[in-house]
Amino acid sequence: MKRARKDSRPQYLRIQALNLYETKDCKLLLVAESLACKVLTDYSDAEFIKIEIAPTYQLLGRIYEGLGENDRAILQYQKALEHERNYSQVRTDTHLDYAEIIIRTWRVDLFVEVEKVLLEREQRAVFPVQKYKLYIILAIINKHAKNDEEAQKYIAFAKQNAGAETSGFRYHKNLGLVKETDRWLETLLK
Repeated sequence: MKRARKDSRPQYLRIQALNLYETKDCKLLLVAESLACKVLTDYSDAEFIKIEIAPTYQLLGRIYEGLGENDRAILQYQKALEHERNYSQVRTDTHLDYAEIIIRTWRVDLFVEVEKVLLEREQRAVFPVQKYKLYIILAIINKHAKNDEEAQKYIAFAKQNAGAETSGFRYHKNLGLVKETDRWLETLLK
């Protein structure tokens, strides 16, 4: 790290933390947590860190989910979303991670907030897999709220994206396709 340029260090730390997170090993998740926290504490005052903050909070949320600490994960996702609101040039998939954990833990008290977040970011969804998750979660929230007509509309959108055969990108036709639907989400619709 000492040889790396100072403005590249936060990104290197976050990438290393991401690699450790992907192992799903509990001990390595703790190391990943410490690296991600280092990004936020050691470089928080630097202007160049602004693009790393939301992805780092998102990563911390995923780490805490992996450790079974759902309340801490939710808090990190909320911080990432707040940072994205303040810095519109920063975009992550945090809204989908946040929505999934809220549905998985059945935090009905946050359904209205999740619906608002998803609708704010609906136009940002580029890939069929992103749209599928977004619409299936909106369908669950609307079904729970007894908005059956809206729920059916979102179910149709989710199915349409689940069946997409191309991404719509000229050179990356298979990128971001739905390879396997989220069965646990679909069972909530029944």
